[in-house]
Amino acid sequence: MRRWLAGCGALVGVVASCVAVAGPAFGAADIERFTSSASVGPDLVDDTCAGAGVVGVLTGTETIDGQFVTTSTGQHFTGTDTLVYRVDFPDGSYLLASQREPLHFTSAQADRVVTLGSTLHERGTLYDANDNILGYEQFHARHRTTIVDGRVVADVDGGFITCR
Repeated sequence: MRRWLAGCGALVGVVASCVAVAGPAFGAADIERFTSSASVGPDLVDDTCAGAGVVGVLTGTETIDGQFVTTSTGQHFTGTDTLVYRVDFPDGSYLLASQREPLHFTSAQADRVVTLGSTLHERGTLYDANDNILGYEQFHARHRTTIVDGRVVADVDGGFITCR
């Protein structure tokens, strides 16, 4: 929940650099696998399920994996952004969570338009300082961005969290 836009932002950077690449001859397709992993944090985060205003330190690993398919008419990316992380709170409690976000984008080279979108489902477990389960969280989100000539012209996102 805390980093879902970061993955999209990283992908936007990759997309922006790829849109300028010329495609193969008509009828042919170039396929290129893409994997990128990075450490995340430490980042300060406010966690709703741990209590209002409770700030913790998030650390983890984020991996973007997928493939680019380039044709004479444009480029398409399909892949996933996976984040596995831990948030440590001042009272010794902590949250273990992971999220997997399917990603996709399409760019049409003729009009320099890129559209990318995703949906995300995150699950986490909140523990006290003695490793007892305090509760569970789930975060759901949707995102869609349209970029024309390198400028974001539409950016829609929304999400919600449940704690039990």
